Amino acid sequence: MSKTVPESITLASRANAELIAAMTEIVCQELLPEPFQDLCRKMVTALERLKNRPLQKGDPNVWAAGVLRVIAVANGLSRIGADSYLALKDIDACLSVSSSAGAARASMIRKLLKV
Repeated sequence: MSKTVPESITLASRANAELIAAMTEIVCQELLPEPFQDLCRKMVTALERLKNRPLQKGDPNVWAAGVLRVIAVANGLSRIGADSYLALKDIDACLSVSSSAGAARASMIRKLLKV
């Protein structure tokens, strides 16, 4: 099964981070090659370790979409012609979020983690 978020994170924060990580894992199993599950989990953990605990604010589905979008773009999966091409709107559709919400959260994540 999935790996859990490290113990150094508070119980409430950990529960939210695990929910978001689980959502990204489900979408990864459907849309992305396997190595991306670990990248998503690491990104969720990095976000939760930030001082202001951003994952506690907002819809977990939107956070999951943002994480998946950042991973997909950073690894060239959103480029037409890529071996494992993935339209970003497909990520949003899997998580029932609007494309604008997914794009805005991805932008926020890139700024927070300096990706």
